[in-house]
Amino acid sequence: MSSKLAIILSVLFFGTFCGVQGQSKTKVLLVGSYHMAGTDDPLKVDSDNMLSPKRQKEIDEVLDQLQEFRPTKIFVEVMPFLQAHWDSAYILAEKGILPTDGWAGSESFQLGTRLAQRLKLPKAVIGVHWKLSDTTSNSPFDQMYRNYQNAVSKHFKTIKEDDNVWWTANAKSVIASFQKTYKEIAGLPVKESLRIINTPEFSKKLYYANNIMIMDKNALDSGVTGSISNVVRNLQIYTNIMSNISASDQRVMVVYGMGHIESLRHMFEGNPQMETLSYSDIVK
Repeated sequence: MSSKLAIILSVLFFGTFCGVQGQSKTKVLLVGSYHMAGTDDPLKVDSDNMLSPKRQKEIDEVLDQLQEFRPTKIFVEVMPFLQAHWDSAYILAEKGILPTDGWAGSESFQLGTRLAQRLKLPKAVIGVHWKLSDTTSNSPFDQMYRNYQNAVSKHFKTIKEDDNVWWTANAKSVIASFQKTYKEIAGLPVKESLRIINTPEFSKKLYYANNIMIMDKNALDSGVTGSISNVVRNLQIYTNIMSNISASDQRVMVVYGMGHIESLRHMFEGNPQMETLSYSDIVK
C-alpha cells in the first residue's frame, strides 16, 4: 500500500470514527419480563392476578422509578398489525377503561401503557414483535424464509424421533433450574422478581437455553435449525425497533420477554449510536 493511499484511508477512517463519536447516543433501556398475563411457553411464571390491588401497588413502585428515565417511546412484544388495537386501548385507558381481551394484565400494558399514561406520551406502546406464523408482511425475506421453514418441516417429518433428540443431561438440569427459579419468583414482589430475571447471570443462562443448548446435541442439524429460528426472530425485532427510533429520541424503553433480551442487548451494544441500560440501572 502506498503512503498516499494509507493517508487517505486513515483520514476517511478517522473522519467516520469522529462522526460516530460526535453523535448524541440514544439511551436504550432493556426491561426483561416474564409474561404477566400467562403464556403457552413450557417455561413460565405462574403468577397471580396482576390486576389485584396488591400487584397494582407493586407495579406502581416499579413505574415510579421507570418514570424517572422518561422514555419518549416504549417498544413491546406485540405484533405490528395489532398497533391500532393498542392505540385504541390507550385512549380507553385514559378514560379508566381496561382492555377486556386479556392484555390488561400483560407486561406490555402494565409496564408499557401505564408508564405512557404517566408520561403523557402521544402513543402508548409500539408493537415490534415478529413471528413468521403471525406476520402479515410479505417481504422478499419473509417469502424466502417461509419456503425455508416449509422445507425444513418436510425434512424433519422423515426423521425418526430417536435420531432427533436435542436434550442432553445438561439441558435437563438447566430446565430444572429455570423451573425452580420461576416457582420462587412467582410469589415475590414484582420489583424483586424483575430484578432477579434481569441480572446478567440469569440473562446469559436464558440466552444459552434459547440459542445454544439446543445445539449441544445436533442430530441431523436439528439444533442449528431451532437456533436459526430464534436468531431470525430477534434480528427482525431489533430491525423493527430501529426503524421506529428517530434522531430526536434520546431515551427509549424496550419491555420484552426475558428470553429475547440478551440477544437484543448484543445488537444494541454493538451499535455505536446506542447506549444500552438495564433494569437495575434504573430500578433500585
